[in-house]
This record gives sequence, C-alpha cells and structure tokens, in this order.
Amino acid sequence: MNRPAVEDPANLDEDTEATRIHATPPAVLHLTFSTQRAVTVPARVVIGREPRAVDGRHPITVHSPGRQLSRTHAAIDVDERSRIIVTDLNAPNGIEVLTTPPRVLTPGEPTMIPAGTKLLLGDVECIVTLASP
Repeated sequence: MNRPAVEDPANLDEDTEATRIHATPPAVLHLTFSTQRAVTVPARVVIGREPRAVDGRHPITVHSPGRQLSRTHAAIDVDERSRIIVTDLNAPNGIEVLTTPPRVLTPGEPTMIPAGTKLLLGDVECIVTLASP
C-alpha cells in the first residue's frame, strides 16, 4: 500500500512555515459578581440591569439591589492580544477600578485592565478574568 509521504517539520522551508495557519481559540471572559452567580461569557459583552446589545456585544443582565447599575452600564472586550478592555457607557454612577488607589474610568474611553481586576459598577462589584475556552 502506498502512503503519501509525510514531511519532516525540520525539513520545511521558511515559506511553508510562514503560510501555515495557526488558529487561536476565541477568548472567553469569566465575570464574578457580588450580587449573583459568576458567568463565563464570550469576549465581547455589555453589562447592565437590562442591557441592550451594543455593536454586536452579548448582553449580560446583572442584579443591582440599589438600582445604581445602569440599564446598559459597561462594555467589556478582549482584544486579539488577550487584553481586557473596559468602557464606561456613560453610566451616571460610573465605573471605579478598585486598585490602590482606586480610579474612576472616563466615560466613553476604553481602558485596559489586568485580568483579576475588581470593578465597582454602581452598587455591584465585578471581578474580571479570562477563562479557558
């Protein structure tokens, strides 16, 4: 039986290796909330009490006991380099990054945060991490 020859990767030239497609699995977010169960979601989401999809982002409804979380409060994205980017969607109660010292995000300005960062969204705390797909 004749089998097709399998090339030894050590013998591949640079052009062959340069054209090889390397698929990267899509990023996934893990969001832990102070008011409800944690969720694992796609890499582009909007969070709020009654969020509307914004620019194709997946809406995540979050319980806000004091109703300080806006209907559509924040966008959280993961870019092609697996960096987490948070944007305050002009929420009246804003977004505070709970670091030392804490800092308030500028509405409408995308801001990179490290994985594991705790955010205060109105009256809800949210820890943002990357999950395995």
